[in-house]
Amino acid sequence: MAILFNFLYILLFIFCLSILIIVHELGHFAMAKAFRVYCLEFSIGFGPKLFSFKRKNAETRFSLRGIPFGGYVSMVGEGTEVPAGIEVPESRNFNKIKKWKRIIILVAGVTMNAFLALGVFFISEMAFEQTEVLAGQLMVTENSVAASAGLQSNDRIYLDSETFGENAPIYVVDRTNAYFTYFDETTAHVIVVLSRSMPSYSQRSWSDYLNYLNPEAIDETEDLDKHIVPITADVNSVTFNITKYDLVTEGEEQTTTPVSVTLKAKSNLTSPKRYFEDIGLSFSLHKYRNTFAQANKNTWNLMGESSAAIFKGLGSLFTSPGQAGGIIAVGFVTTSTLQNFGIVSFIQLWGLISINLAIINLLPFPGLDGWQIFVLIFESITKREISQKTKNIVSSIGIILLFGLMFVLLIKDVFMFMI
Repeated sequence: MAILFNFLYILLFIFCLSILIIVHELGHFAMAKAFRVYCLEFSIGFGPKLFSFKRKNAETRFSLRGIPFGGYVSMVGEGTEVPAGIEVPESRNFNKIKKWKRIIILVAGVTMNAFLALGVFFISEMAFEQTEVLAGQLMVTENSVAASAGLQSNDRIYLDSETFGENAPIYVVDRTNAYFTYFDETTAHVIVVLSRSMPSYSQRSWSDYLNYLNPEAIDETEDLDKHIVPITADVNSVTFNITKYDLVTEGEEQTTTPVSVTLKAKSNLTSPKRYFEDIGLSFSLHKYRNTFAQANKNTWNLMGESSAAIFKGLGSLFTSPGQAGGIIAVGFVTTSTLQNFGIVSFIQLWGLISINLAIINLLPFPGLDGWQIFVLIFESITKREISQKTKNIVSSIGIILLFGLMFVLLIKDVFMFMI
């Protein structure tokens, strides 16, 4: 059964990736047709041809090829050899039409990917039930340590993301992260609950993430694991305080009650590290549906956040190149997202990938759309034409480098995820 599901996930990944490629190439194809450029082939994928068809008296052949990680529209004038017996007037040659028309054809692909991302984000926000982790609302297991301390399910707890002082809890919360930190004066360490991203909506127990950290972790919530301090043999228990809101009727002043929770330290049989006993607390999940106005607002917020994340990721290629992943990494991440966070997060991730495809293609690197756009703008400004032979050589070198990078990342992914 596991093999069947893995196979279905692979098919789903290829299908979603193909949608992004088809939409991108349709942008080029539609604008090329609008400007009457002769298109010899519309291909999904590279490499050996698996299937193709061409309608009678039509000029464009539609193909499906063996490597499904790209595609292209073959236009006359881009170095493609015109088949014998076909005469193409110069007015339909890509290199003979006006430069502004060529730029529009090249930009159309990334524009379509941007519109696709907008549509995907809106559908994910409007058509599906949303899930939110409520870090300020608790689920309490019966007969647990937390229940014995006086906490009950749906209790609302103190939320403060600004201050850190004596006995002051801190929460740092977003859609998939929730941190609770508490300074232990006796050991000068920080106790952290949910110290890293949740692996799934089903794993929301505080006990899964309870650790001792160095105080330096206070100002560095993004990389807390490196601050973990082993729980030494002389630590028998740990006590920390939670401030909960009392239930009051409308019009009454909000009051709070401090709750003290003590956990015993224990040894893990499969690891030399020591952990604390199960506290019996987990965060609640809130299900809701967006209004049209809220879905529209969230769509544009997601568009901006995703674009910023892409540029940040491009910057990390120079600062942390070892973190880069290839197509297998993308497949594992998308599959894991669907399994652990559901359809909404899965769809939104593909929206981000669509924006990634658009932004990457706009980079002025040989072999990408951005390079051709850069050359056309350069020629327009300088009034000098670069020879087609030079363009083809530079583009070929760029394509070889891009495929080389894809191969290196592929090998890296194989060792990381499959061996």
